[in-house]
Amino acid sequence: MACHSVTKNKRDISQRSLQHHGMNHWEYKVLKLETESGFFSGTEFDSVELEKELNRLGAEGWELVSVFSIEKVKGGSKYVNATLKRPLS
Repeated sequence: MACHSVTKNKRDISQRSLQHHGMNHWEYKVLKLETESGFFSGTEFDSVELEKELNRLGAEGWELVSVFSIEKVKGGSKYVNATLKRPLS
């Protein structure tokens, strides 16, 4: 699987503080997936492997919120970014 992960650092916010202010605070993860290998290969798409990875991340509390292609090359996408979020604990 060719994927790069970037996770923002958690802010030091207590659960009581979050509830008191009635605000949700989130932690984000961005996956940069190569289209030439891994889940995506040329025009092929391995939905089974992607689903397994998303379910694994979902079990860790991550929710997929966005997917978009980047770095277009010769009519296709070289990378796909997937953005996930989960509540700060």
